Amino acid sequence: MKFDTVKLSLDCATDKCLKKLDRSHTGITMMDIKSGMLVFQTRYDKPLIIEILMVKSINDKPAEIKALNAFLLELQPTRIDIGTIDRPPAYPVESLSYEELRDISLQFDRALPIYVASRKKVMEKPSCYSDEEIMETIKKRPLTQEDINVLLDQESQKRVAQLINQKQLVWVSSSGYDFLVLNSEKSLKNS
Repeated sequence: MKFDTVKLSLDCATDKCLKKLDRSHTGITMMDIKSGMLVFQTRYDKPLIIEILMVKSINDKPAEIKALNAFLLELQPTRIDIGTIDRPPAYPVESLSYEELRDISLQFDRALPIYVASRKKVMEKPSCYSDEEIMETIKKRPLTQEDINVLLDQESQKRVAQLINQKQLVWVSSSGYDFLVLNSEKSLKNS
């Protein structure tokens, strides 16, 4: 195939969600969609990105996220972008905040390359974190610079810089993004 990168949309992992969110044709099932993605993955050897549009009260429930997680572990895409509605929708649905998207990202297996995509600026005040809280957060899910800017207050960002200077945290590149990880994880992320 002559594509450099392919980005597929996968908003649901269950038929109930597919019918409610994507309003799919009655003949289309999640089994068909998943099967097609798996077949495509075997024939395509370049970067495969999955995009998930999260919608409040539809596909943000733990059971749906668990089902998405299980399939994504099987599919093994290069990157997974999680976002939410950022323009007027065709029917009445609600978007999620950046913080809600971040919380959802933590429910996925750490082996999955999750990136929280957001075009909206966060309205809430960034949080203050101790060194230990920063390390624990990054242990659960590596952070991008955008994550740091949005989630952490100025004092916490200074702590991050100190942890980098102390070599406790390092930047690694993965799937076209730079992520901050614990230094002990650097060898795992680069492999």
